[in-house]
Amino acid sequence: LGVAAQAPPDTPPPAENIPVGALIIPMDNVNQGNAAGTTFNLRAYGLANLFLQNNIPVKWAIRPGKAKDAADFSASVSRISGTAGVGSGSNLAFSGGPFIVPAEYDNAALRTLITNFNTGFTAVTVYKTTAATTADIRYTLTHKPKIAVGPDGGNFGVGVHQTLFTAAGI
Repeated sequence: LGVAAQAPPDTPPPAENIPVGALIIPMDNVNQGNAAGTTFNLRAYGLANLFLQNNIPVKWAIRPGKAKDAADFSASVSRISGTAGVGSGSNLAFSGGPFIVPAEYDNAALRTLITNFNTGFTAVTVYKTTAATTADIRYTLTHKPKIAVGPDGGNFGVGVHQTLFTAAGI
């Protein structure tokens, strides 16, 4: 028996065109973790948060009605950051609700954000599309999340939440 975490819109919107040059932050274990699919990088969420904090919208691709771990979309890509996943010239299937940054936001400032975020920590893998594709976009995120860690048993900022936020680079 399965329970949906979030109901899709009454009528799913049509798939959106994802042009050449869009950036993809994989959220699945294989493309963001390791080839065995046994690790997951929380920092990918942190990078998406960093983009939002810097007024860079992020599209969240979630294909309606898919089975668990099924692909949300496929794209021909080149890896521009990180070491996980497959390198250049590959047509990859992305699952787990990958994030997409529209091509018009890929500039020197954005690349600096990625480089600085990845320096000294587990690098987030980011791909750039090398051919246009389509993806079901559930949400286009534009707001700047505000996150706080409050008292936990009298301690301020300790415990599991702070550990997770630190792991995510938030």
